[in-house]
Amino acid sequence: MGTPPISILMACYNSEQFLQESLPCILNQTFQDFEVVVVDDGSTDGTLELLNEYAKHDKRIIILTKEHSGLTDSLQYGLNVAQGEWIARWDADDLADPKRLEQQFTYLQEHPDIVLIGSGCVEIDTLGKVIKKHTYPSDHETLVRNLRQLRKFFPHSSALFNRRKALSVGGYRQRFTYAQDRDLWLRLAEVGEIACLQAPLVYLRRHENAISYSHASSQVLLGLAATICHLRRVQGLSDPSSMDESVWQEFLRWLERHLFEEGMLSDEIVWREFRKSFYGLDNVRGSIRSLISLMRKPRTIFRVLTKRWLGSNIAFRLAREWSGG
Repeated sequence: MGTPPISILMACYNSEQFLQESLPCILNQTFQDFEVVVVDDGSTDGTLELLNEYAKHDKRIIILTKEHSGLTDSLQYGLNVAQGEWIARWDADDLADPKRLEQQFTYLQEHPDIVLIGSGCVEIDTLGKVIKKHTYPSDHETLVRNLRQLRKFFPHSSALFNRRKALSVGGYRQRFTYAQDRDLWLRLAEVGEIACLQAPLVYLRRHENAISYSHASSQVLLGLAATICHLRRVQGLSDPSSMDESVWQEFLRWLERHLFEEGMLSDEIVWREFRKSFYGLDNVRGSIRSLISLMRKPRTIFRVLTKRWLGSNIAFRLAREWSGG
């Protein structure tokens, strides 16, 4: 058997609750020529036992184990081991359309300049009930503009990207413990074309323990940091993320002060806390309470929704203002 064209990359930490849905979803894809690289990030529940049971019956599953060190480190560990030309990200709690890999891989064969492709998505709750459907731009220019302006972008677990290109630009970088996907997508966009299928091919599980809710401030800070570093690179300016640790920490402190002064961190935290509580509730009365609590902060709603719909030029401004290093 030769090397499969696709390596599915999954990182697990205490994911037992969802694996019995997500693993069959992977194994039942219409496109079957893949390997599944699963990194168990020091789980303390029954995750590893469940993975081993599946691996007994399907030799395409490769299980890597390590001490708990977080998502970024786990993904880079798996990326270094994977053999496929293309890496398909798949979160342990997410599902996908049976034709997800087939449709994305077919598109890539027809468009050889593309190094990264995503898809539309459907948000679901813990029971699988549909919350909302999302579509995203399909062309390179608009996708890059959305990244730079902090507008909506396709989810990490919908991505299929070129392994060699990703490794050549540094892969998942340890300094981005959060927003590691945004950092990688921006660097890939500097060396090739990116695209997105508008069909909702992945189902994102929204629950109150999701990283995007539990570490909102770090997500915002590092996501903006990745964008600023990208803008400085393409303008031929120094990149704080590639400099000494002391410079990097100075840059993050400087950026955090700006975000605090402009209210961006507090706005985002309020918004994500609302989404977290809303998705974590099972009854109509509780959902109404969450909505009322947010409506008491109309200025926050206006600022957050404006940024999401119209975008923000804060990254451009701060990329010009940074003078450290």
